[in-house]
Amino acid sequence: MNTVIPDFSIFKDEDSNDLMISVNDSLLPVLHLNKAYEKLKKETAYKKFNKDTRDWVRNKYEDAKFLIQAIKQRKSTMLKVMTAIAELQREFFYKGHQALKPLIYKNVAEETGLDISTICRIVNHKYVQTEFGTYDLKFFFSEALPSNDGEEIATRVIKQKLKEIIEKEPKNKPYSDDKLSALLKEAGYRVARRTVAKYREQMKIPVARLRKEL
Repeated sequence: MNTVIPDFSIFKDEDSNDLMISVNDSLLPVLHLNKAYEKLKKETAYKKFNKDTRDWVRNKYEDAKFLIQAIKQRKSTMLKVMTAIAELQREFFYKGHQALKPLIYKNVAEETGLDISTICRIVNHKYVQTEFGTYDLKFFFSEALPSNDGEEIATRVIKQKLKEIIEKEPKNKPYSDDKLSALLKEAGYRVARRTVAKYREQMKIPVARLRKEL
């Protein structure tokens, strides 16, 4: 089993109750230019190196500076994206799953001023550690369905509620998809029977007759 090392950590500050976000770069070495390399670069300015040597040293020096700057910029971009997700899903980090909101990449792009393609690259295969557990950043992005009062509810929240209802159903008389749809409506989630069936199948929960226990 692979161990997930979170790329970010988000926790509430005990004094201010604000969300504190950090990038986990502990596994990355601190990069800097070798002093001998810098000395060689300076020597090309006054010693009689041939043009090819001067150009080679200069190009390698600039490549190294660019790489270091690119890594710093990547960390800054990662933090910007994570900060936007935390702001747009703020209630989740205070209350947990039931407070998850619908979110798409475009929302984060508008919040950060970054391209959607950049958001996708940053989010892909990244994890964040929270007080509720460690999550893939893709977890925070979801389609939405309207609730009974017209507000949008993330489908992850509805799936979680559906799972909870099924777990508490009578084992000798499991609920049909029609009944599950009605119970979800009573809980404030307007979900059609066919949508209940789809979510149930996605969660690999069998139909009522196969859930029945004697």
